[in-house]
Amino acid sequence: METMTPINVDGVQVIFEGIRRLRWEHQPTWRHQPATLGRPRPAEWMVGSIWPDKTTGARVRRQIENGQRTIVVIDGTTPIATVSREHVPTVPVGAVELDGPDEGIRTLSIPPLTWLSPADRARGEAFSASVSGITCSAFAPGSPVLVERDLIGTRKALRFVYRAGDISFGELRDSIREMYQPGPKAAGLHSLDRTIPDHRVA
Repeated sequence: METMTPINVDGVQVIFEGIRRLRWEHQPTWRHQPATLGRPRPAEWMVGSIWPDKTTGARVRRQIENGQRTIVVIDGTTPIATVSREHVPTVPVGAVELDGPDEGIRTLSIPPLTWLSPADRARGEAFSASVSGITCSAFAPGSPVLVERDLIGTRKALRFVYRAGDISFGELRDSIREMYQPGPKAAGLHSLDRTIPDHRVA
């Protein structure tokens, strides 16, 4: 599933953390070589910004505080983009440029979860740490969608989801139904396939 962040699914705001926060802008009068970011980009596309800008970030935090159901999808990949300098003449606000041997290339890192409040960011980082210790070999078959099991049945608006690689629209809808349905609380991580032992960092 390829899409920009955020999207709305059944009234829930879905935000994709990582490389999908990189915004491309259309520059129809410019002609450059395709950028390198896992797949070719049309020659008229340029890196414009990192989502969200200051105003959007404040609005999203306010929405979460006011109870807007929001899911942050984490895919476990390293949020680093390698782009030709002619496609990114300046480093966008929110990105960090990494040193590289090629002067014609910019390597941009997108620090995760920086747009959240300090408390929500810490929770997201703890969730990321908990799933990082779980390898795909622990699951059969395939890679599951992991959610915060102890929040199922609560009124907590913000939730984190982990899916290695792309997540389908159907998986998103299933995750939303599971996470926000009334039900008993239980500690640990939970997948749509089976319960996962609690690997969270204390």
